[in-house]
Amino acid sequence: MSSHKKISILGSGRVGSDIVIVTLGRARQPGQSRIELVQGNVDIIKNVMPQVVSYAPDAIYIIVSNPVDVLTYAVQEITGMPKERVIGPGTLLDSSRLRSILAERAKVSPSNVHGYVFGEHGDSSFVPWNRNFQTVKKDC
Repeated sequence: MSSHKKISILGSGRVGSDIVIVTLGRARQPGQSRIELVQGNVDIIKNVMPQVVSYAPDAIYIIVSNPVDVLTYAVQEITGMPKERVIGPGTLLDSSRLRSILAERAKVSPSNVHGYVFGEHGDSSFVPWNRNFQTVKKDC
């Protein structure tokens, strides 16, 4: 297998892609929660994803639509794709932001800070402060 991967952003029309980035769904309106987007965006997923999977049945799908955790699960259920090939970043970005802020305040490299945001990406996520810690070694 070639080391070069074909990557598609949904809508770009690449047949047989190895990785497909799914950006389907309506944008949040001011004051609207991510959860309020669920039904409309699941309906869009139901209408579009089976056809997309038929063009790239062996691809890994990265879901970035909101609410990301719910839609990642919906894509897996609607398409029948194995969970190992349908990925949502969840609170990965939130965790990265947390580590950057803690590192800045402690004046250490973010690579020396270990901490995570748990839960569903959105209003129900939380920081388990008793599980987050920072190494004490200062950067040289």
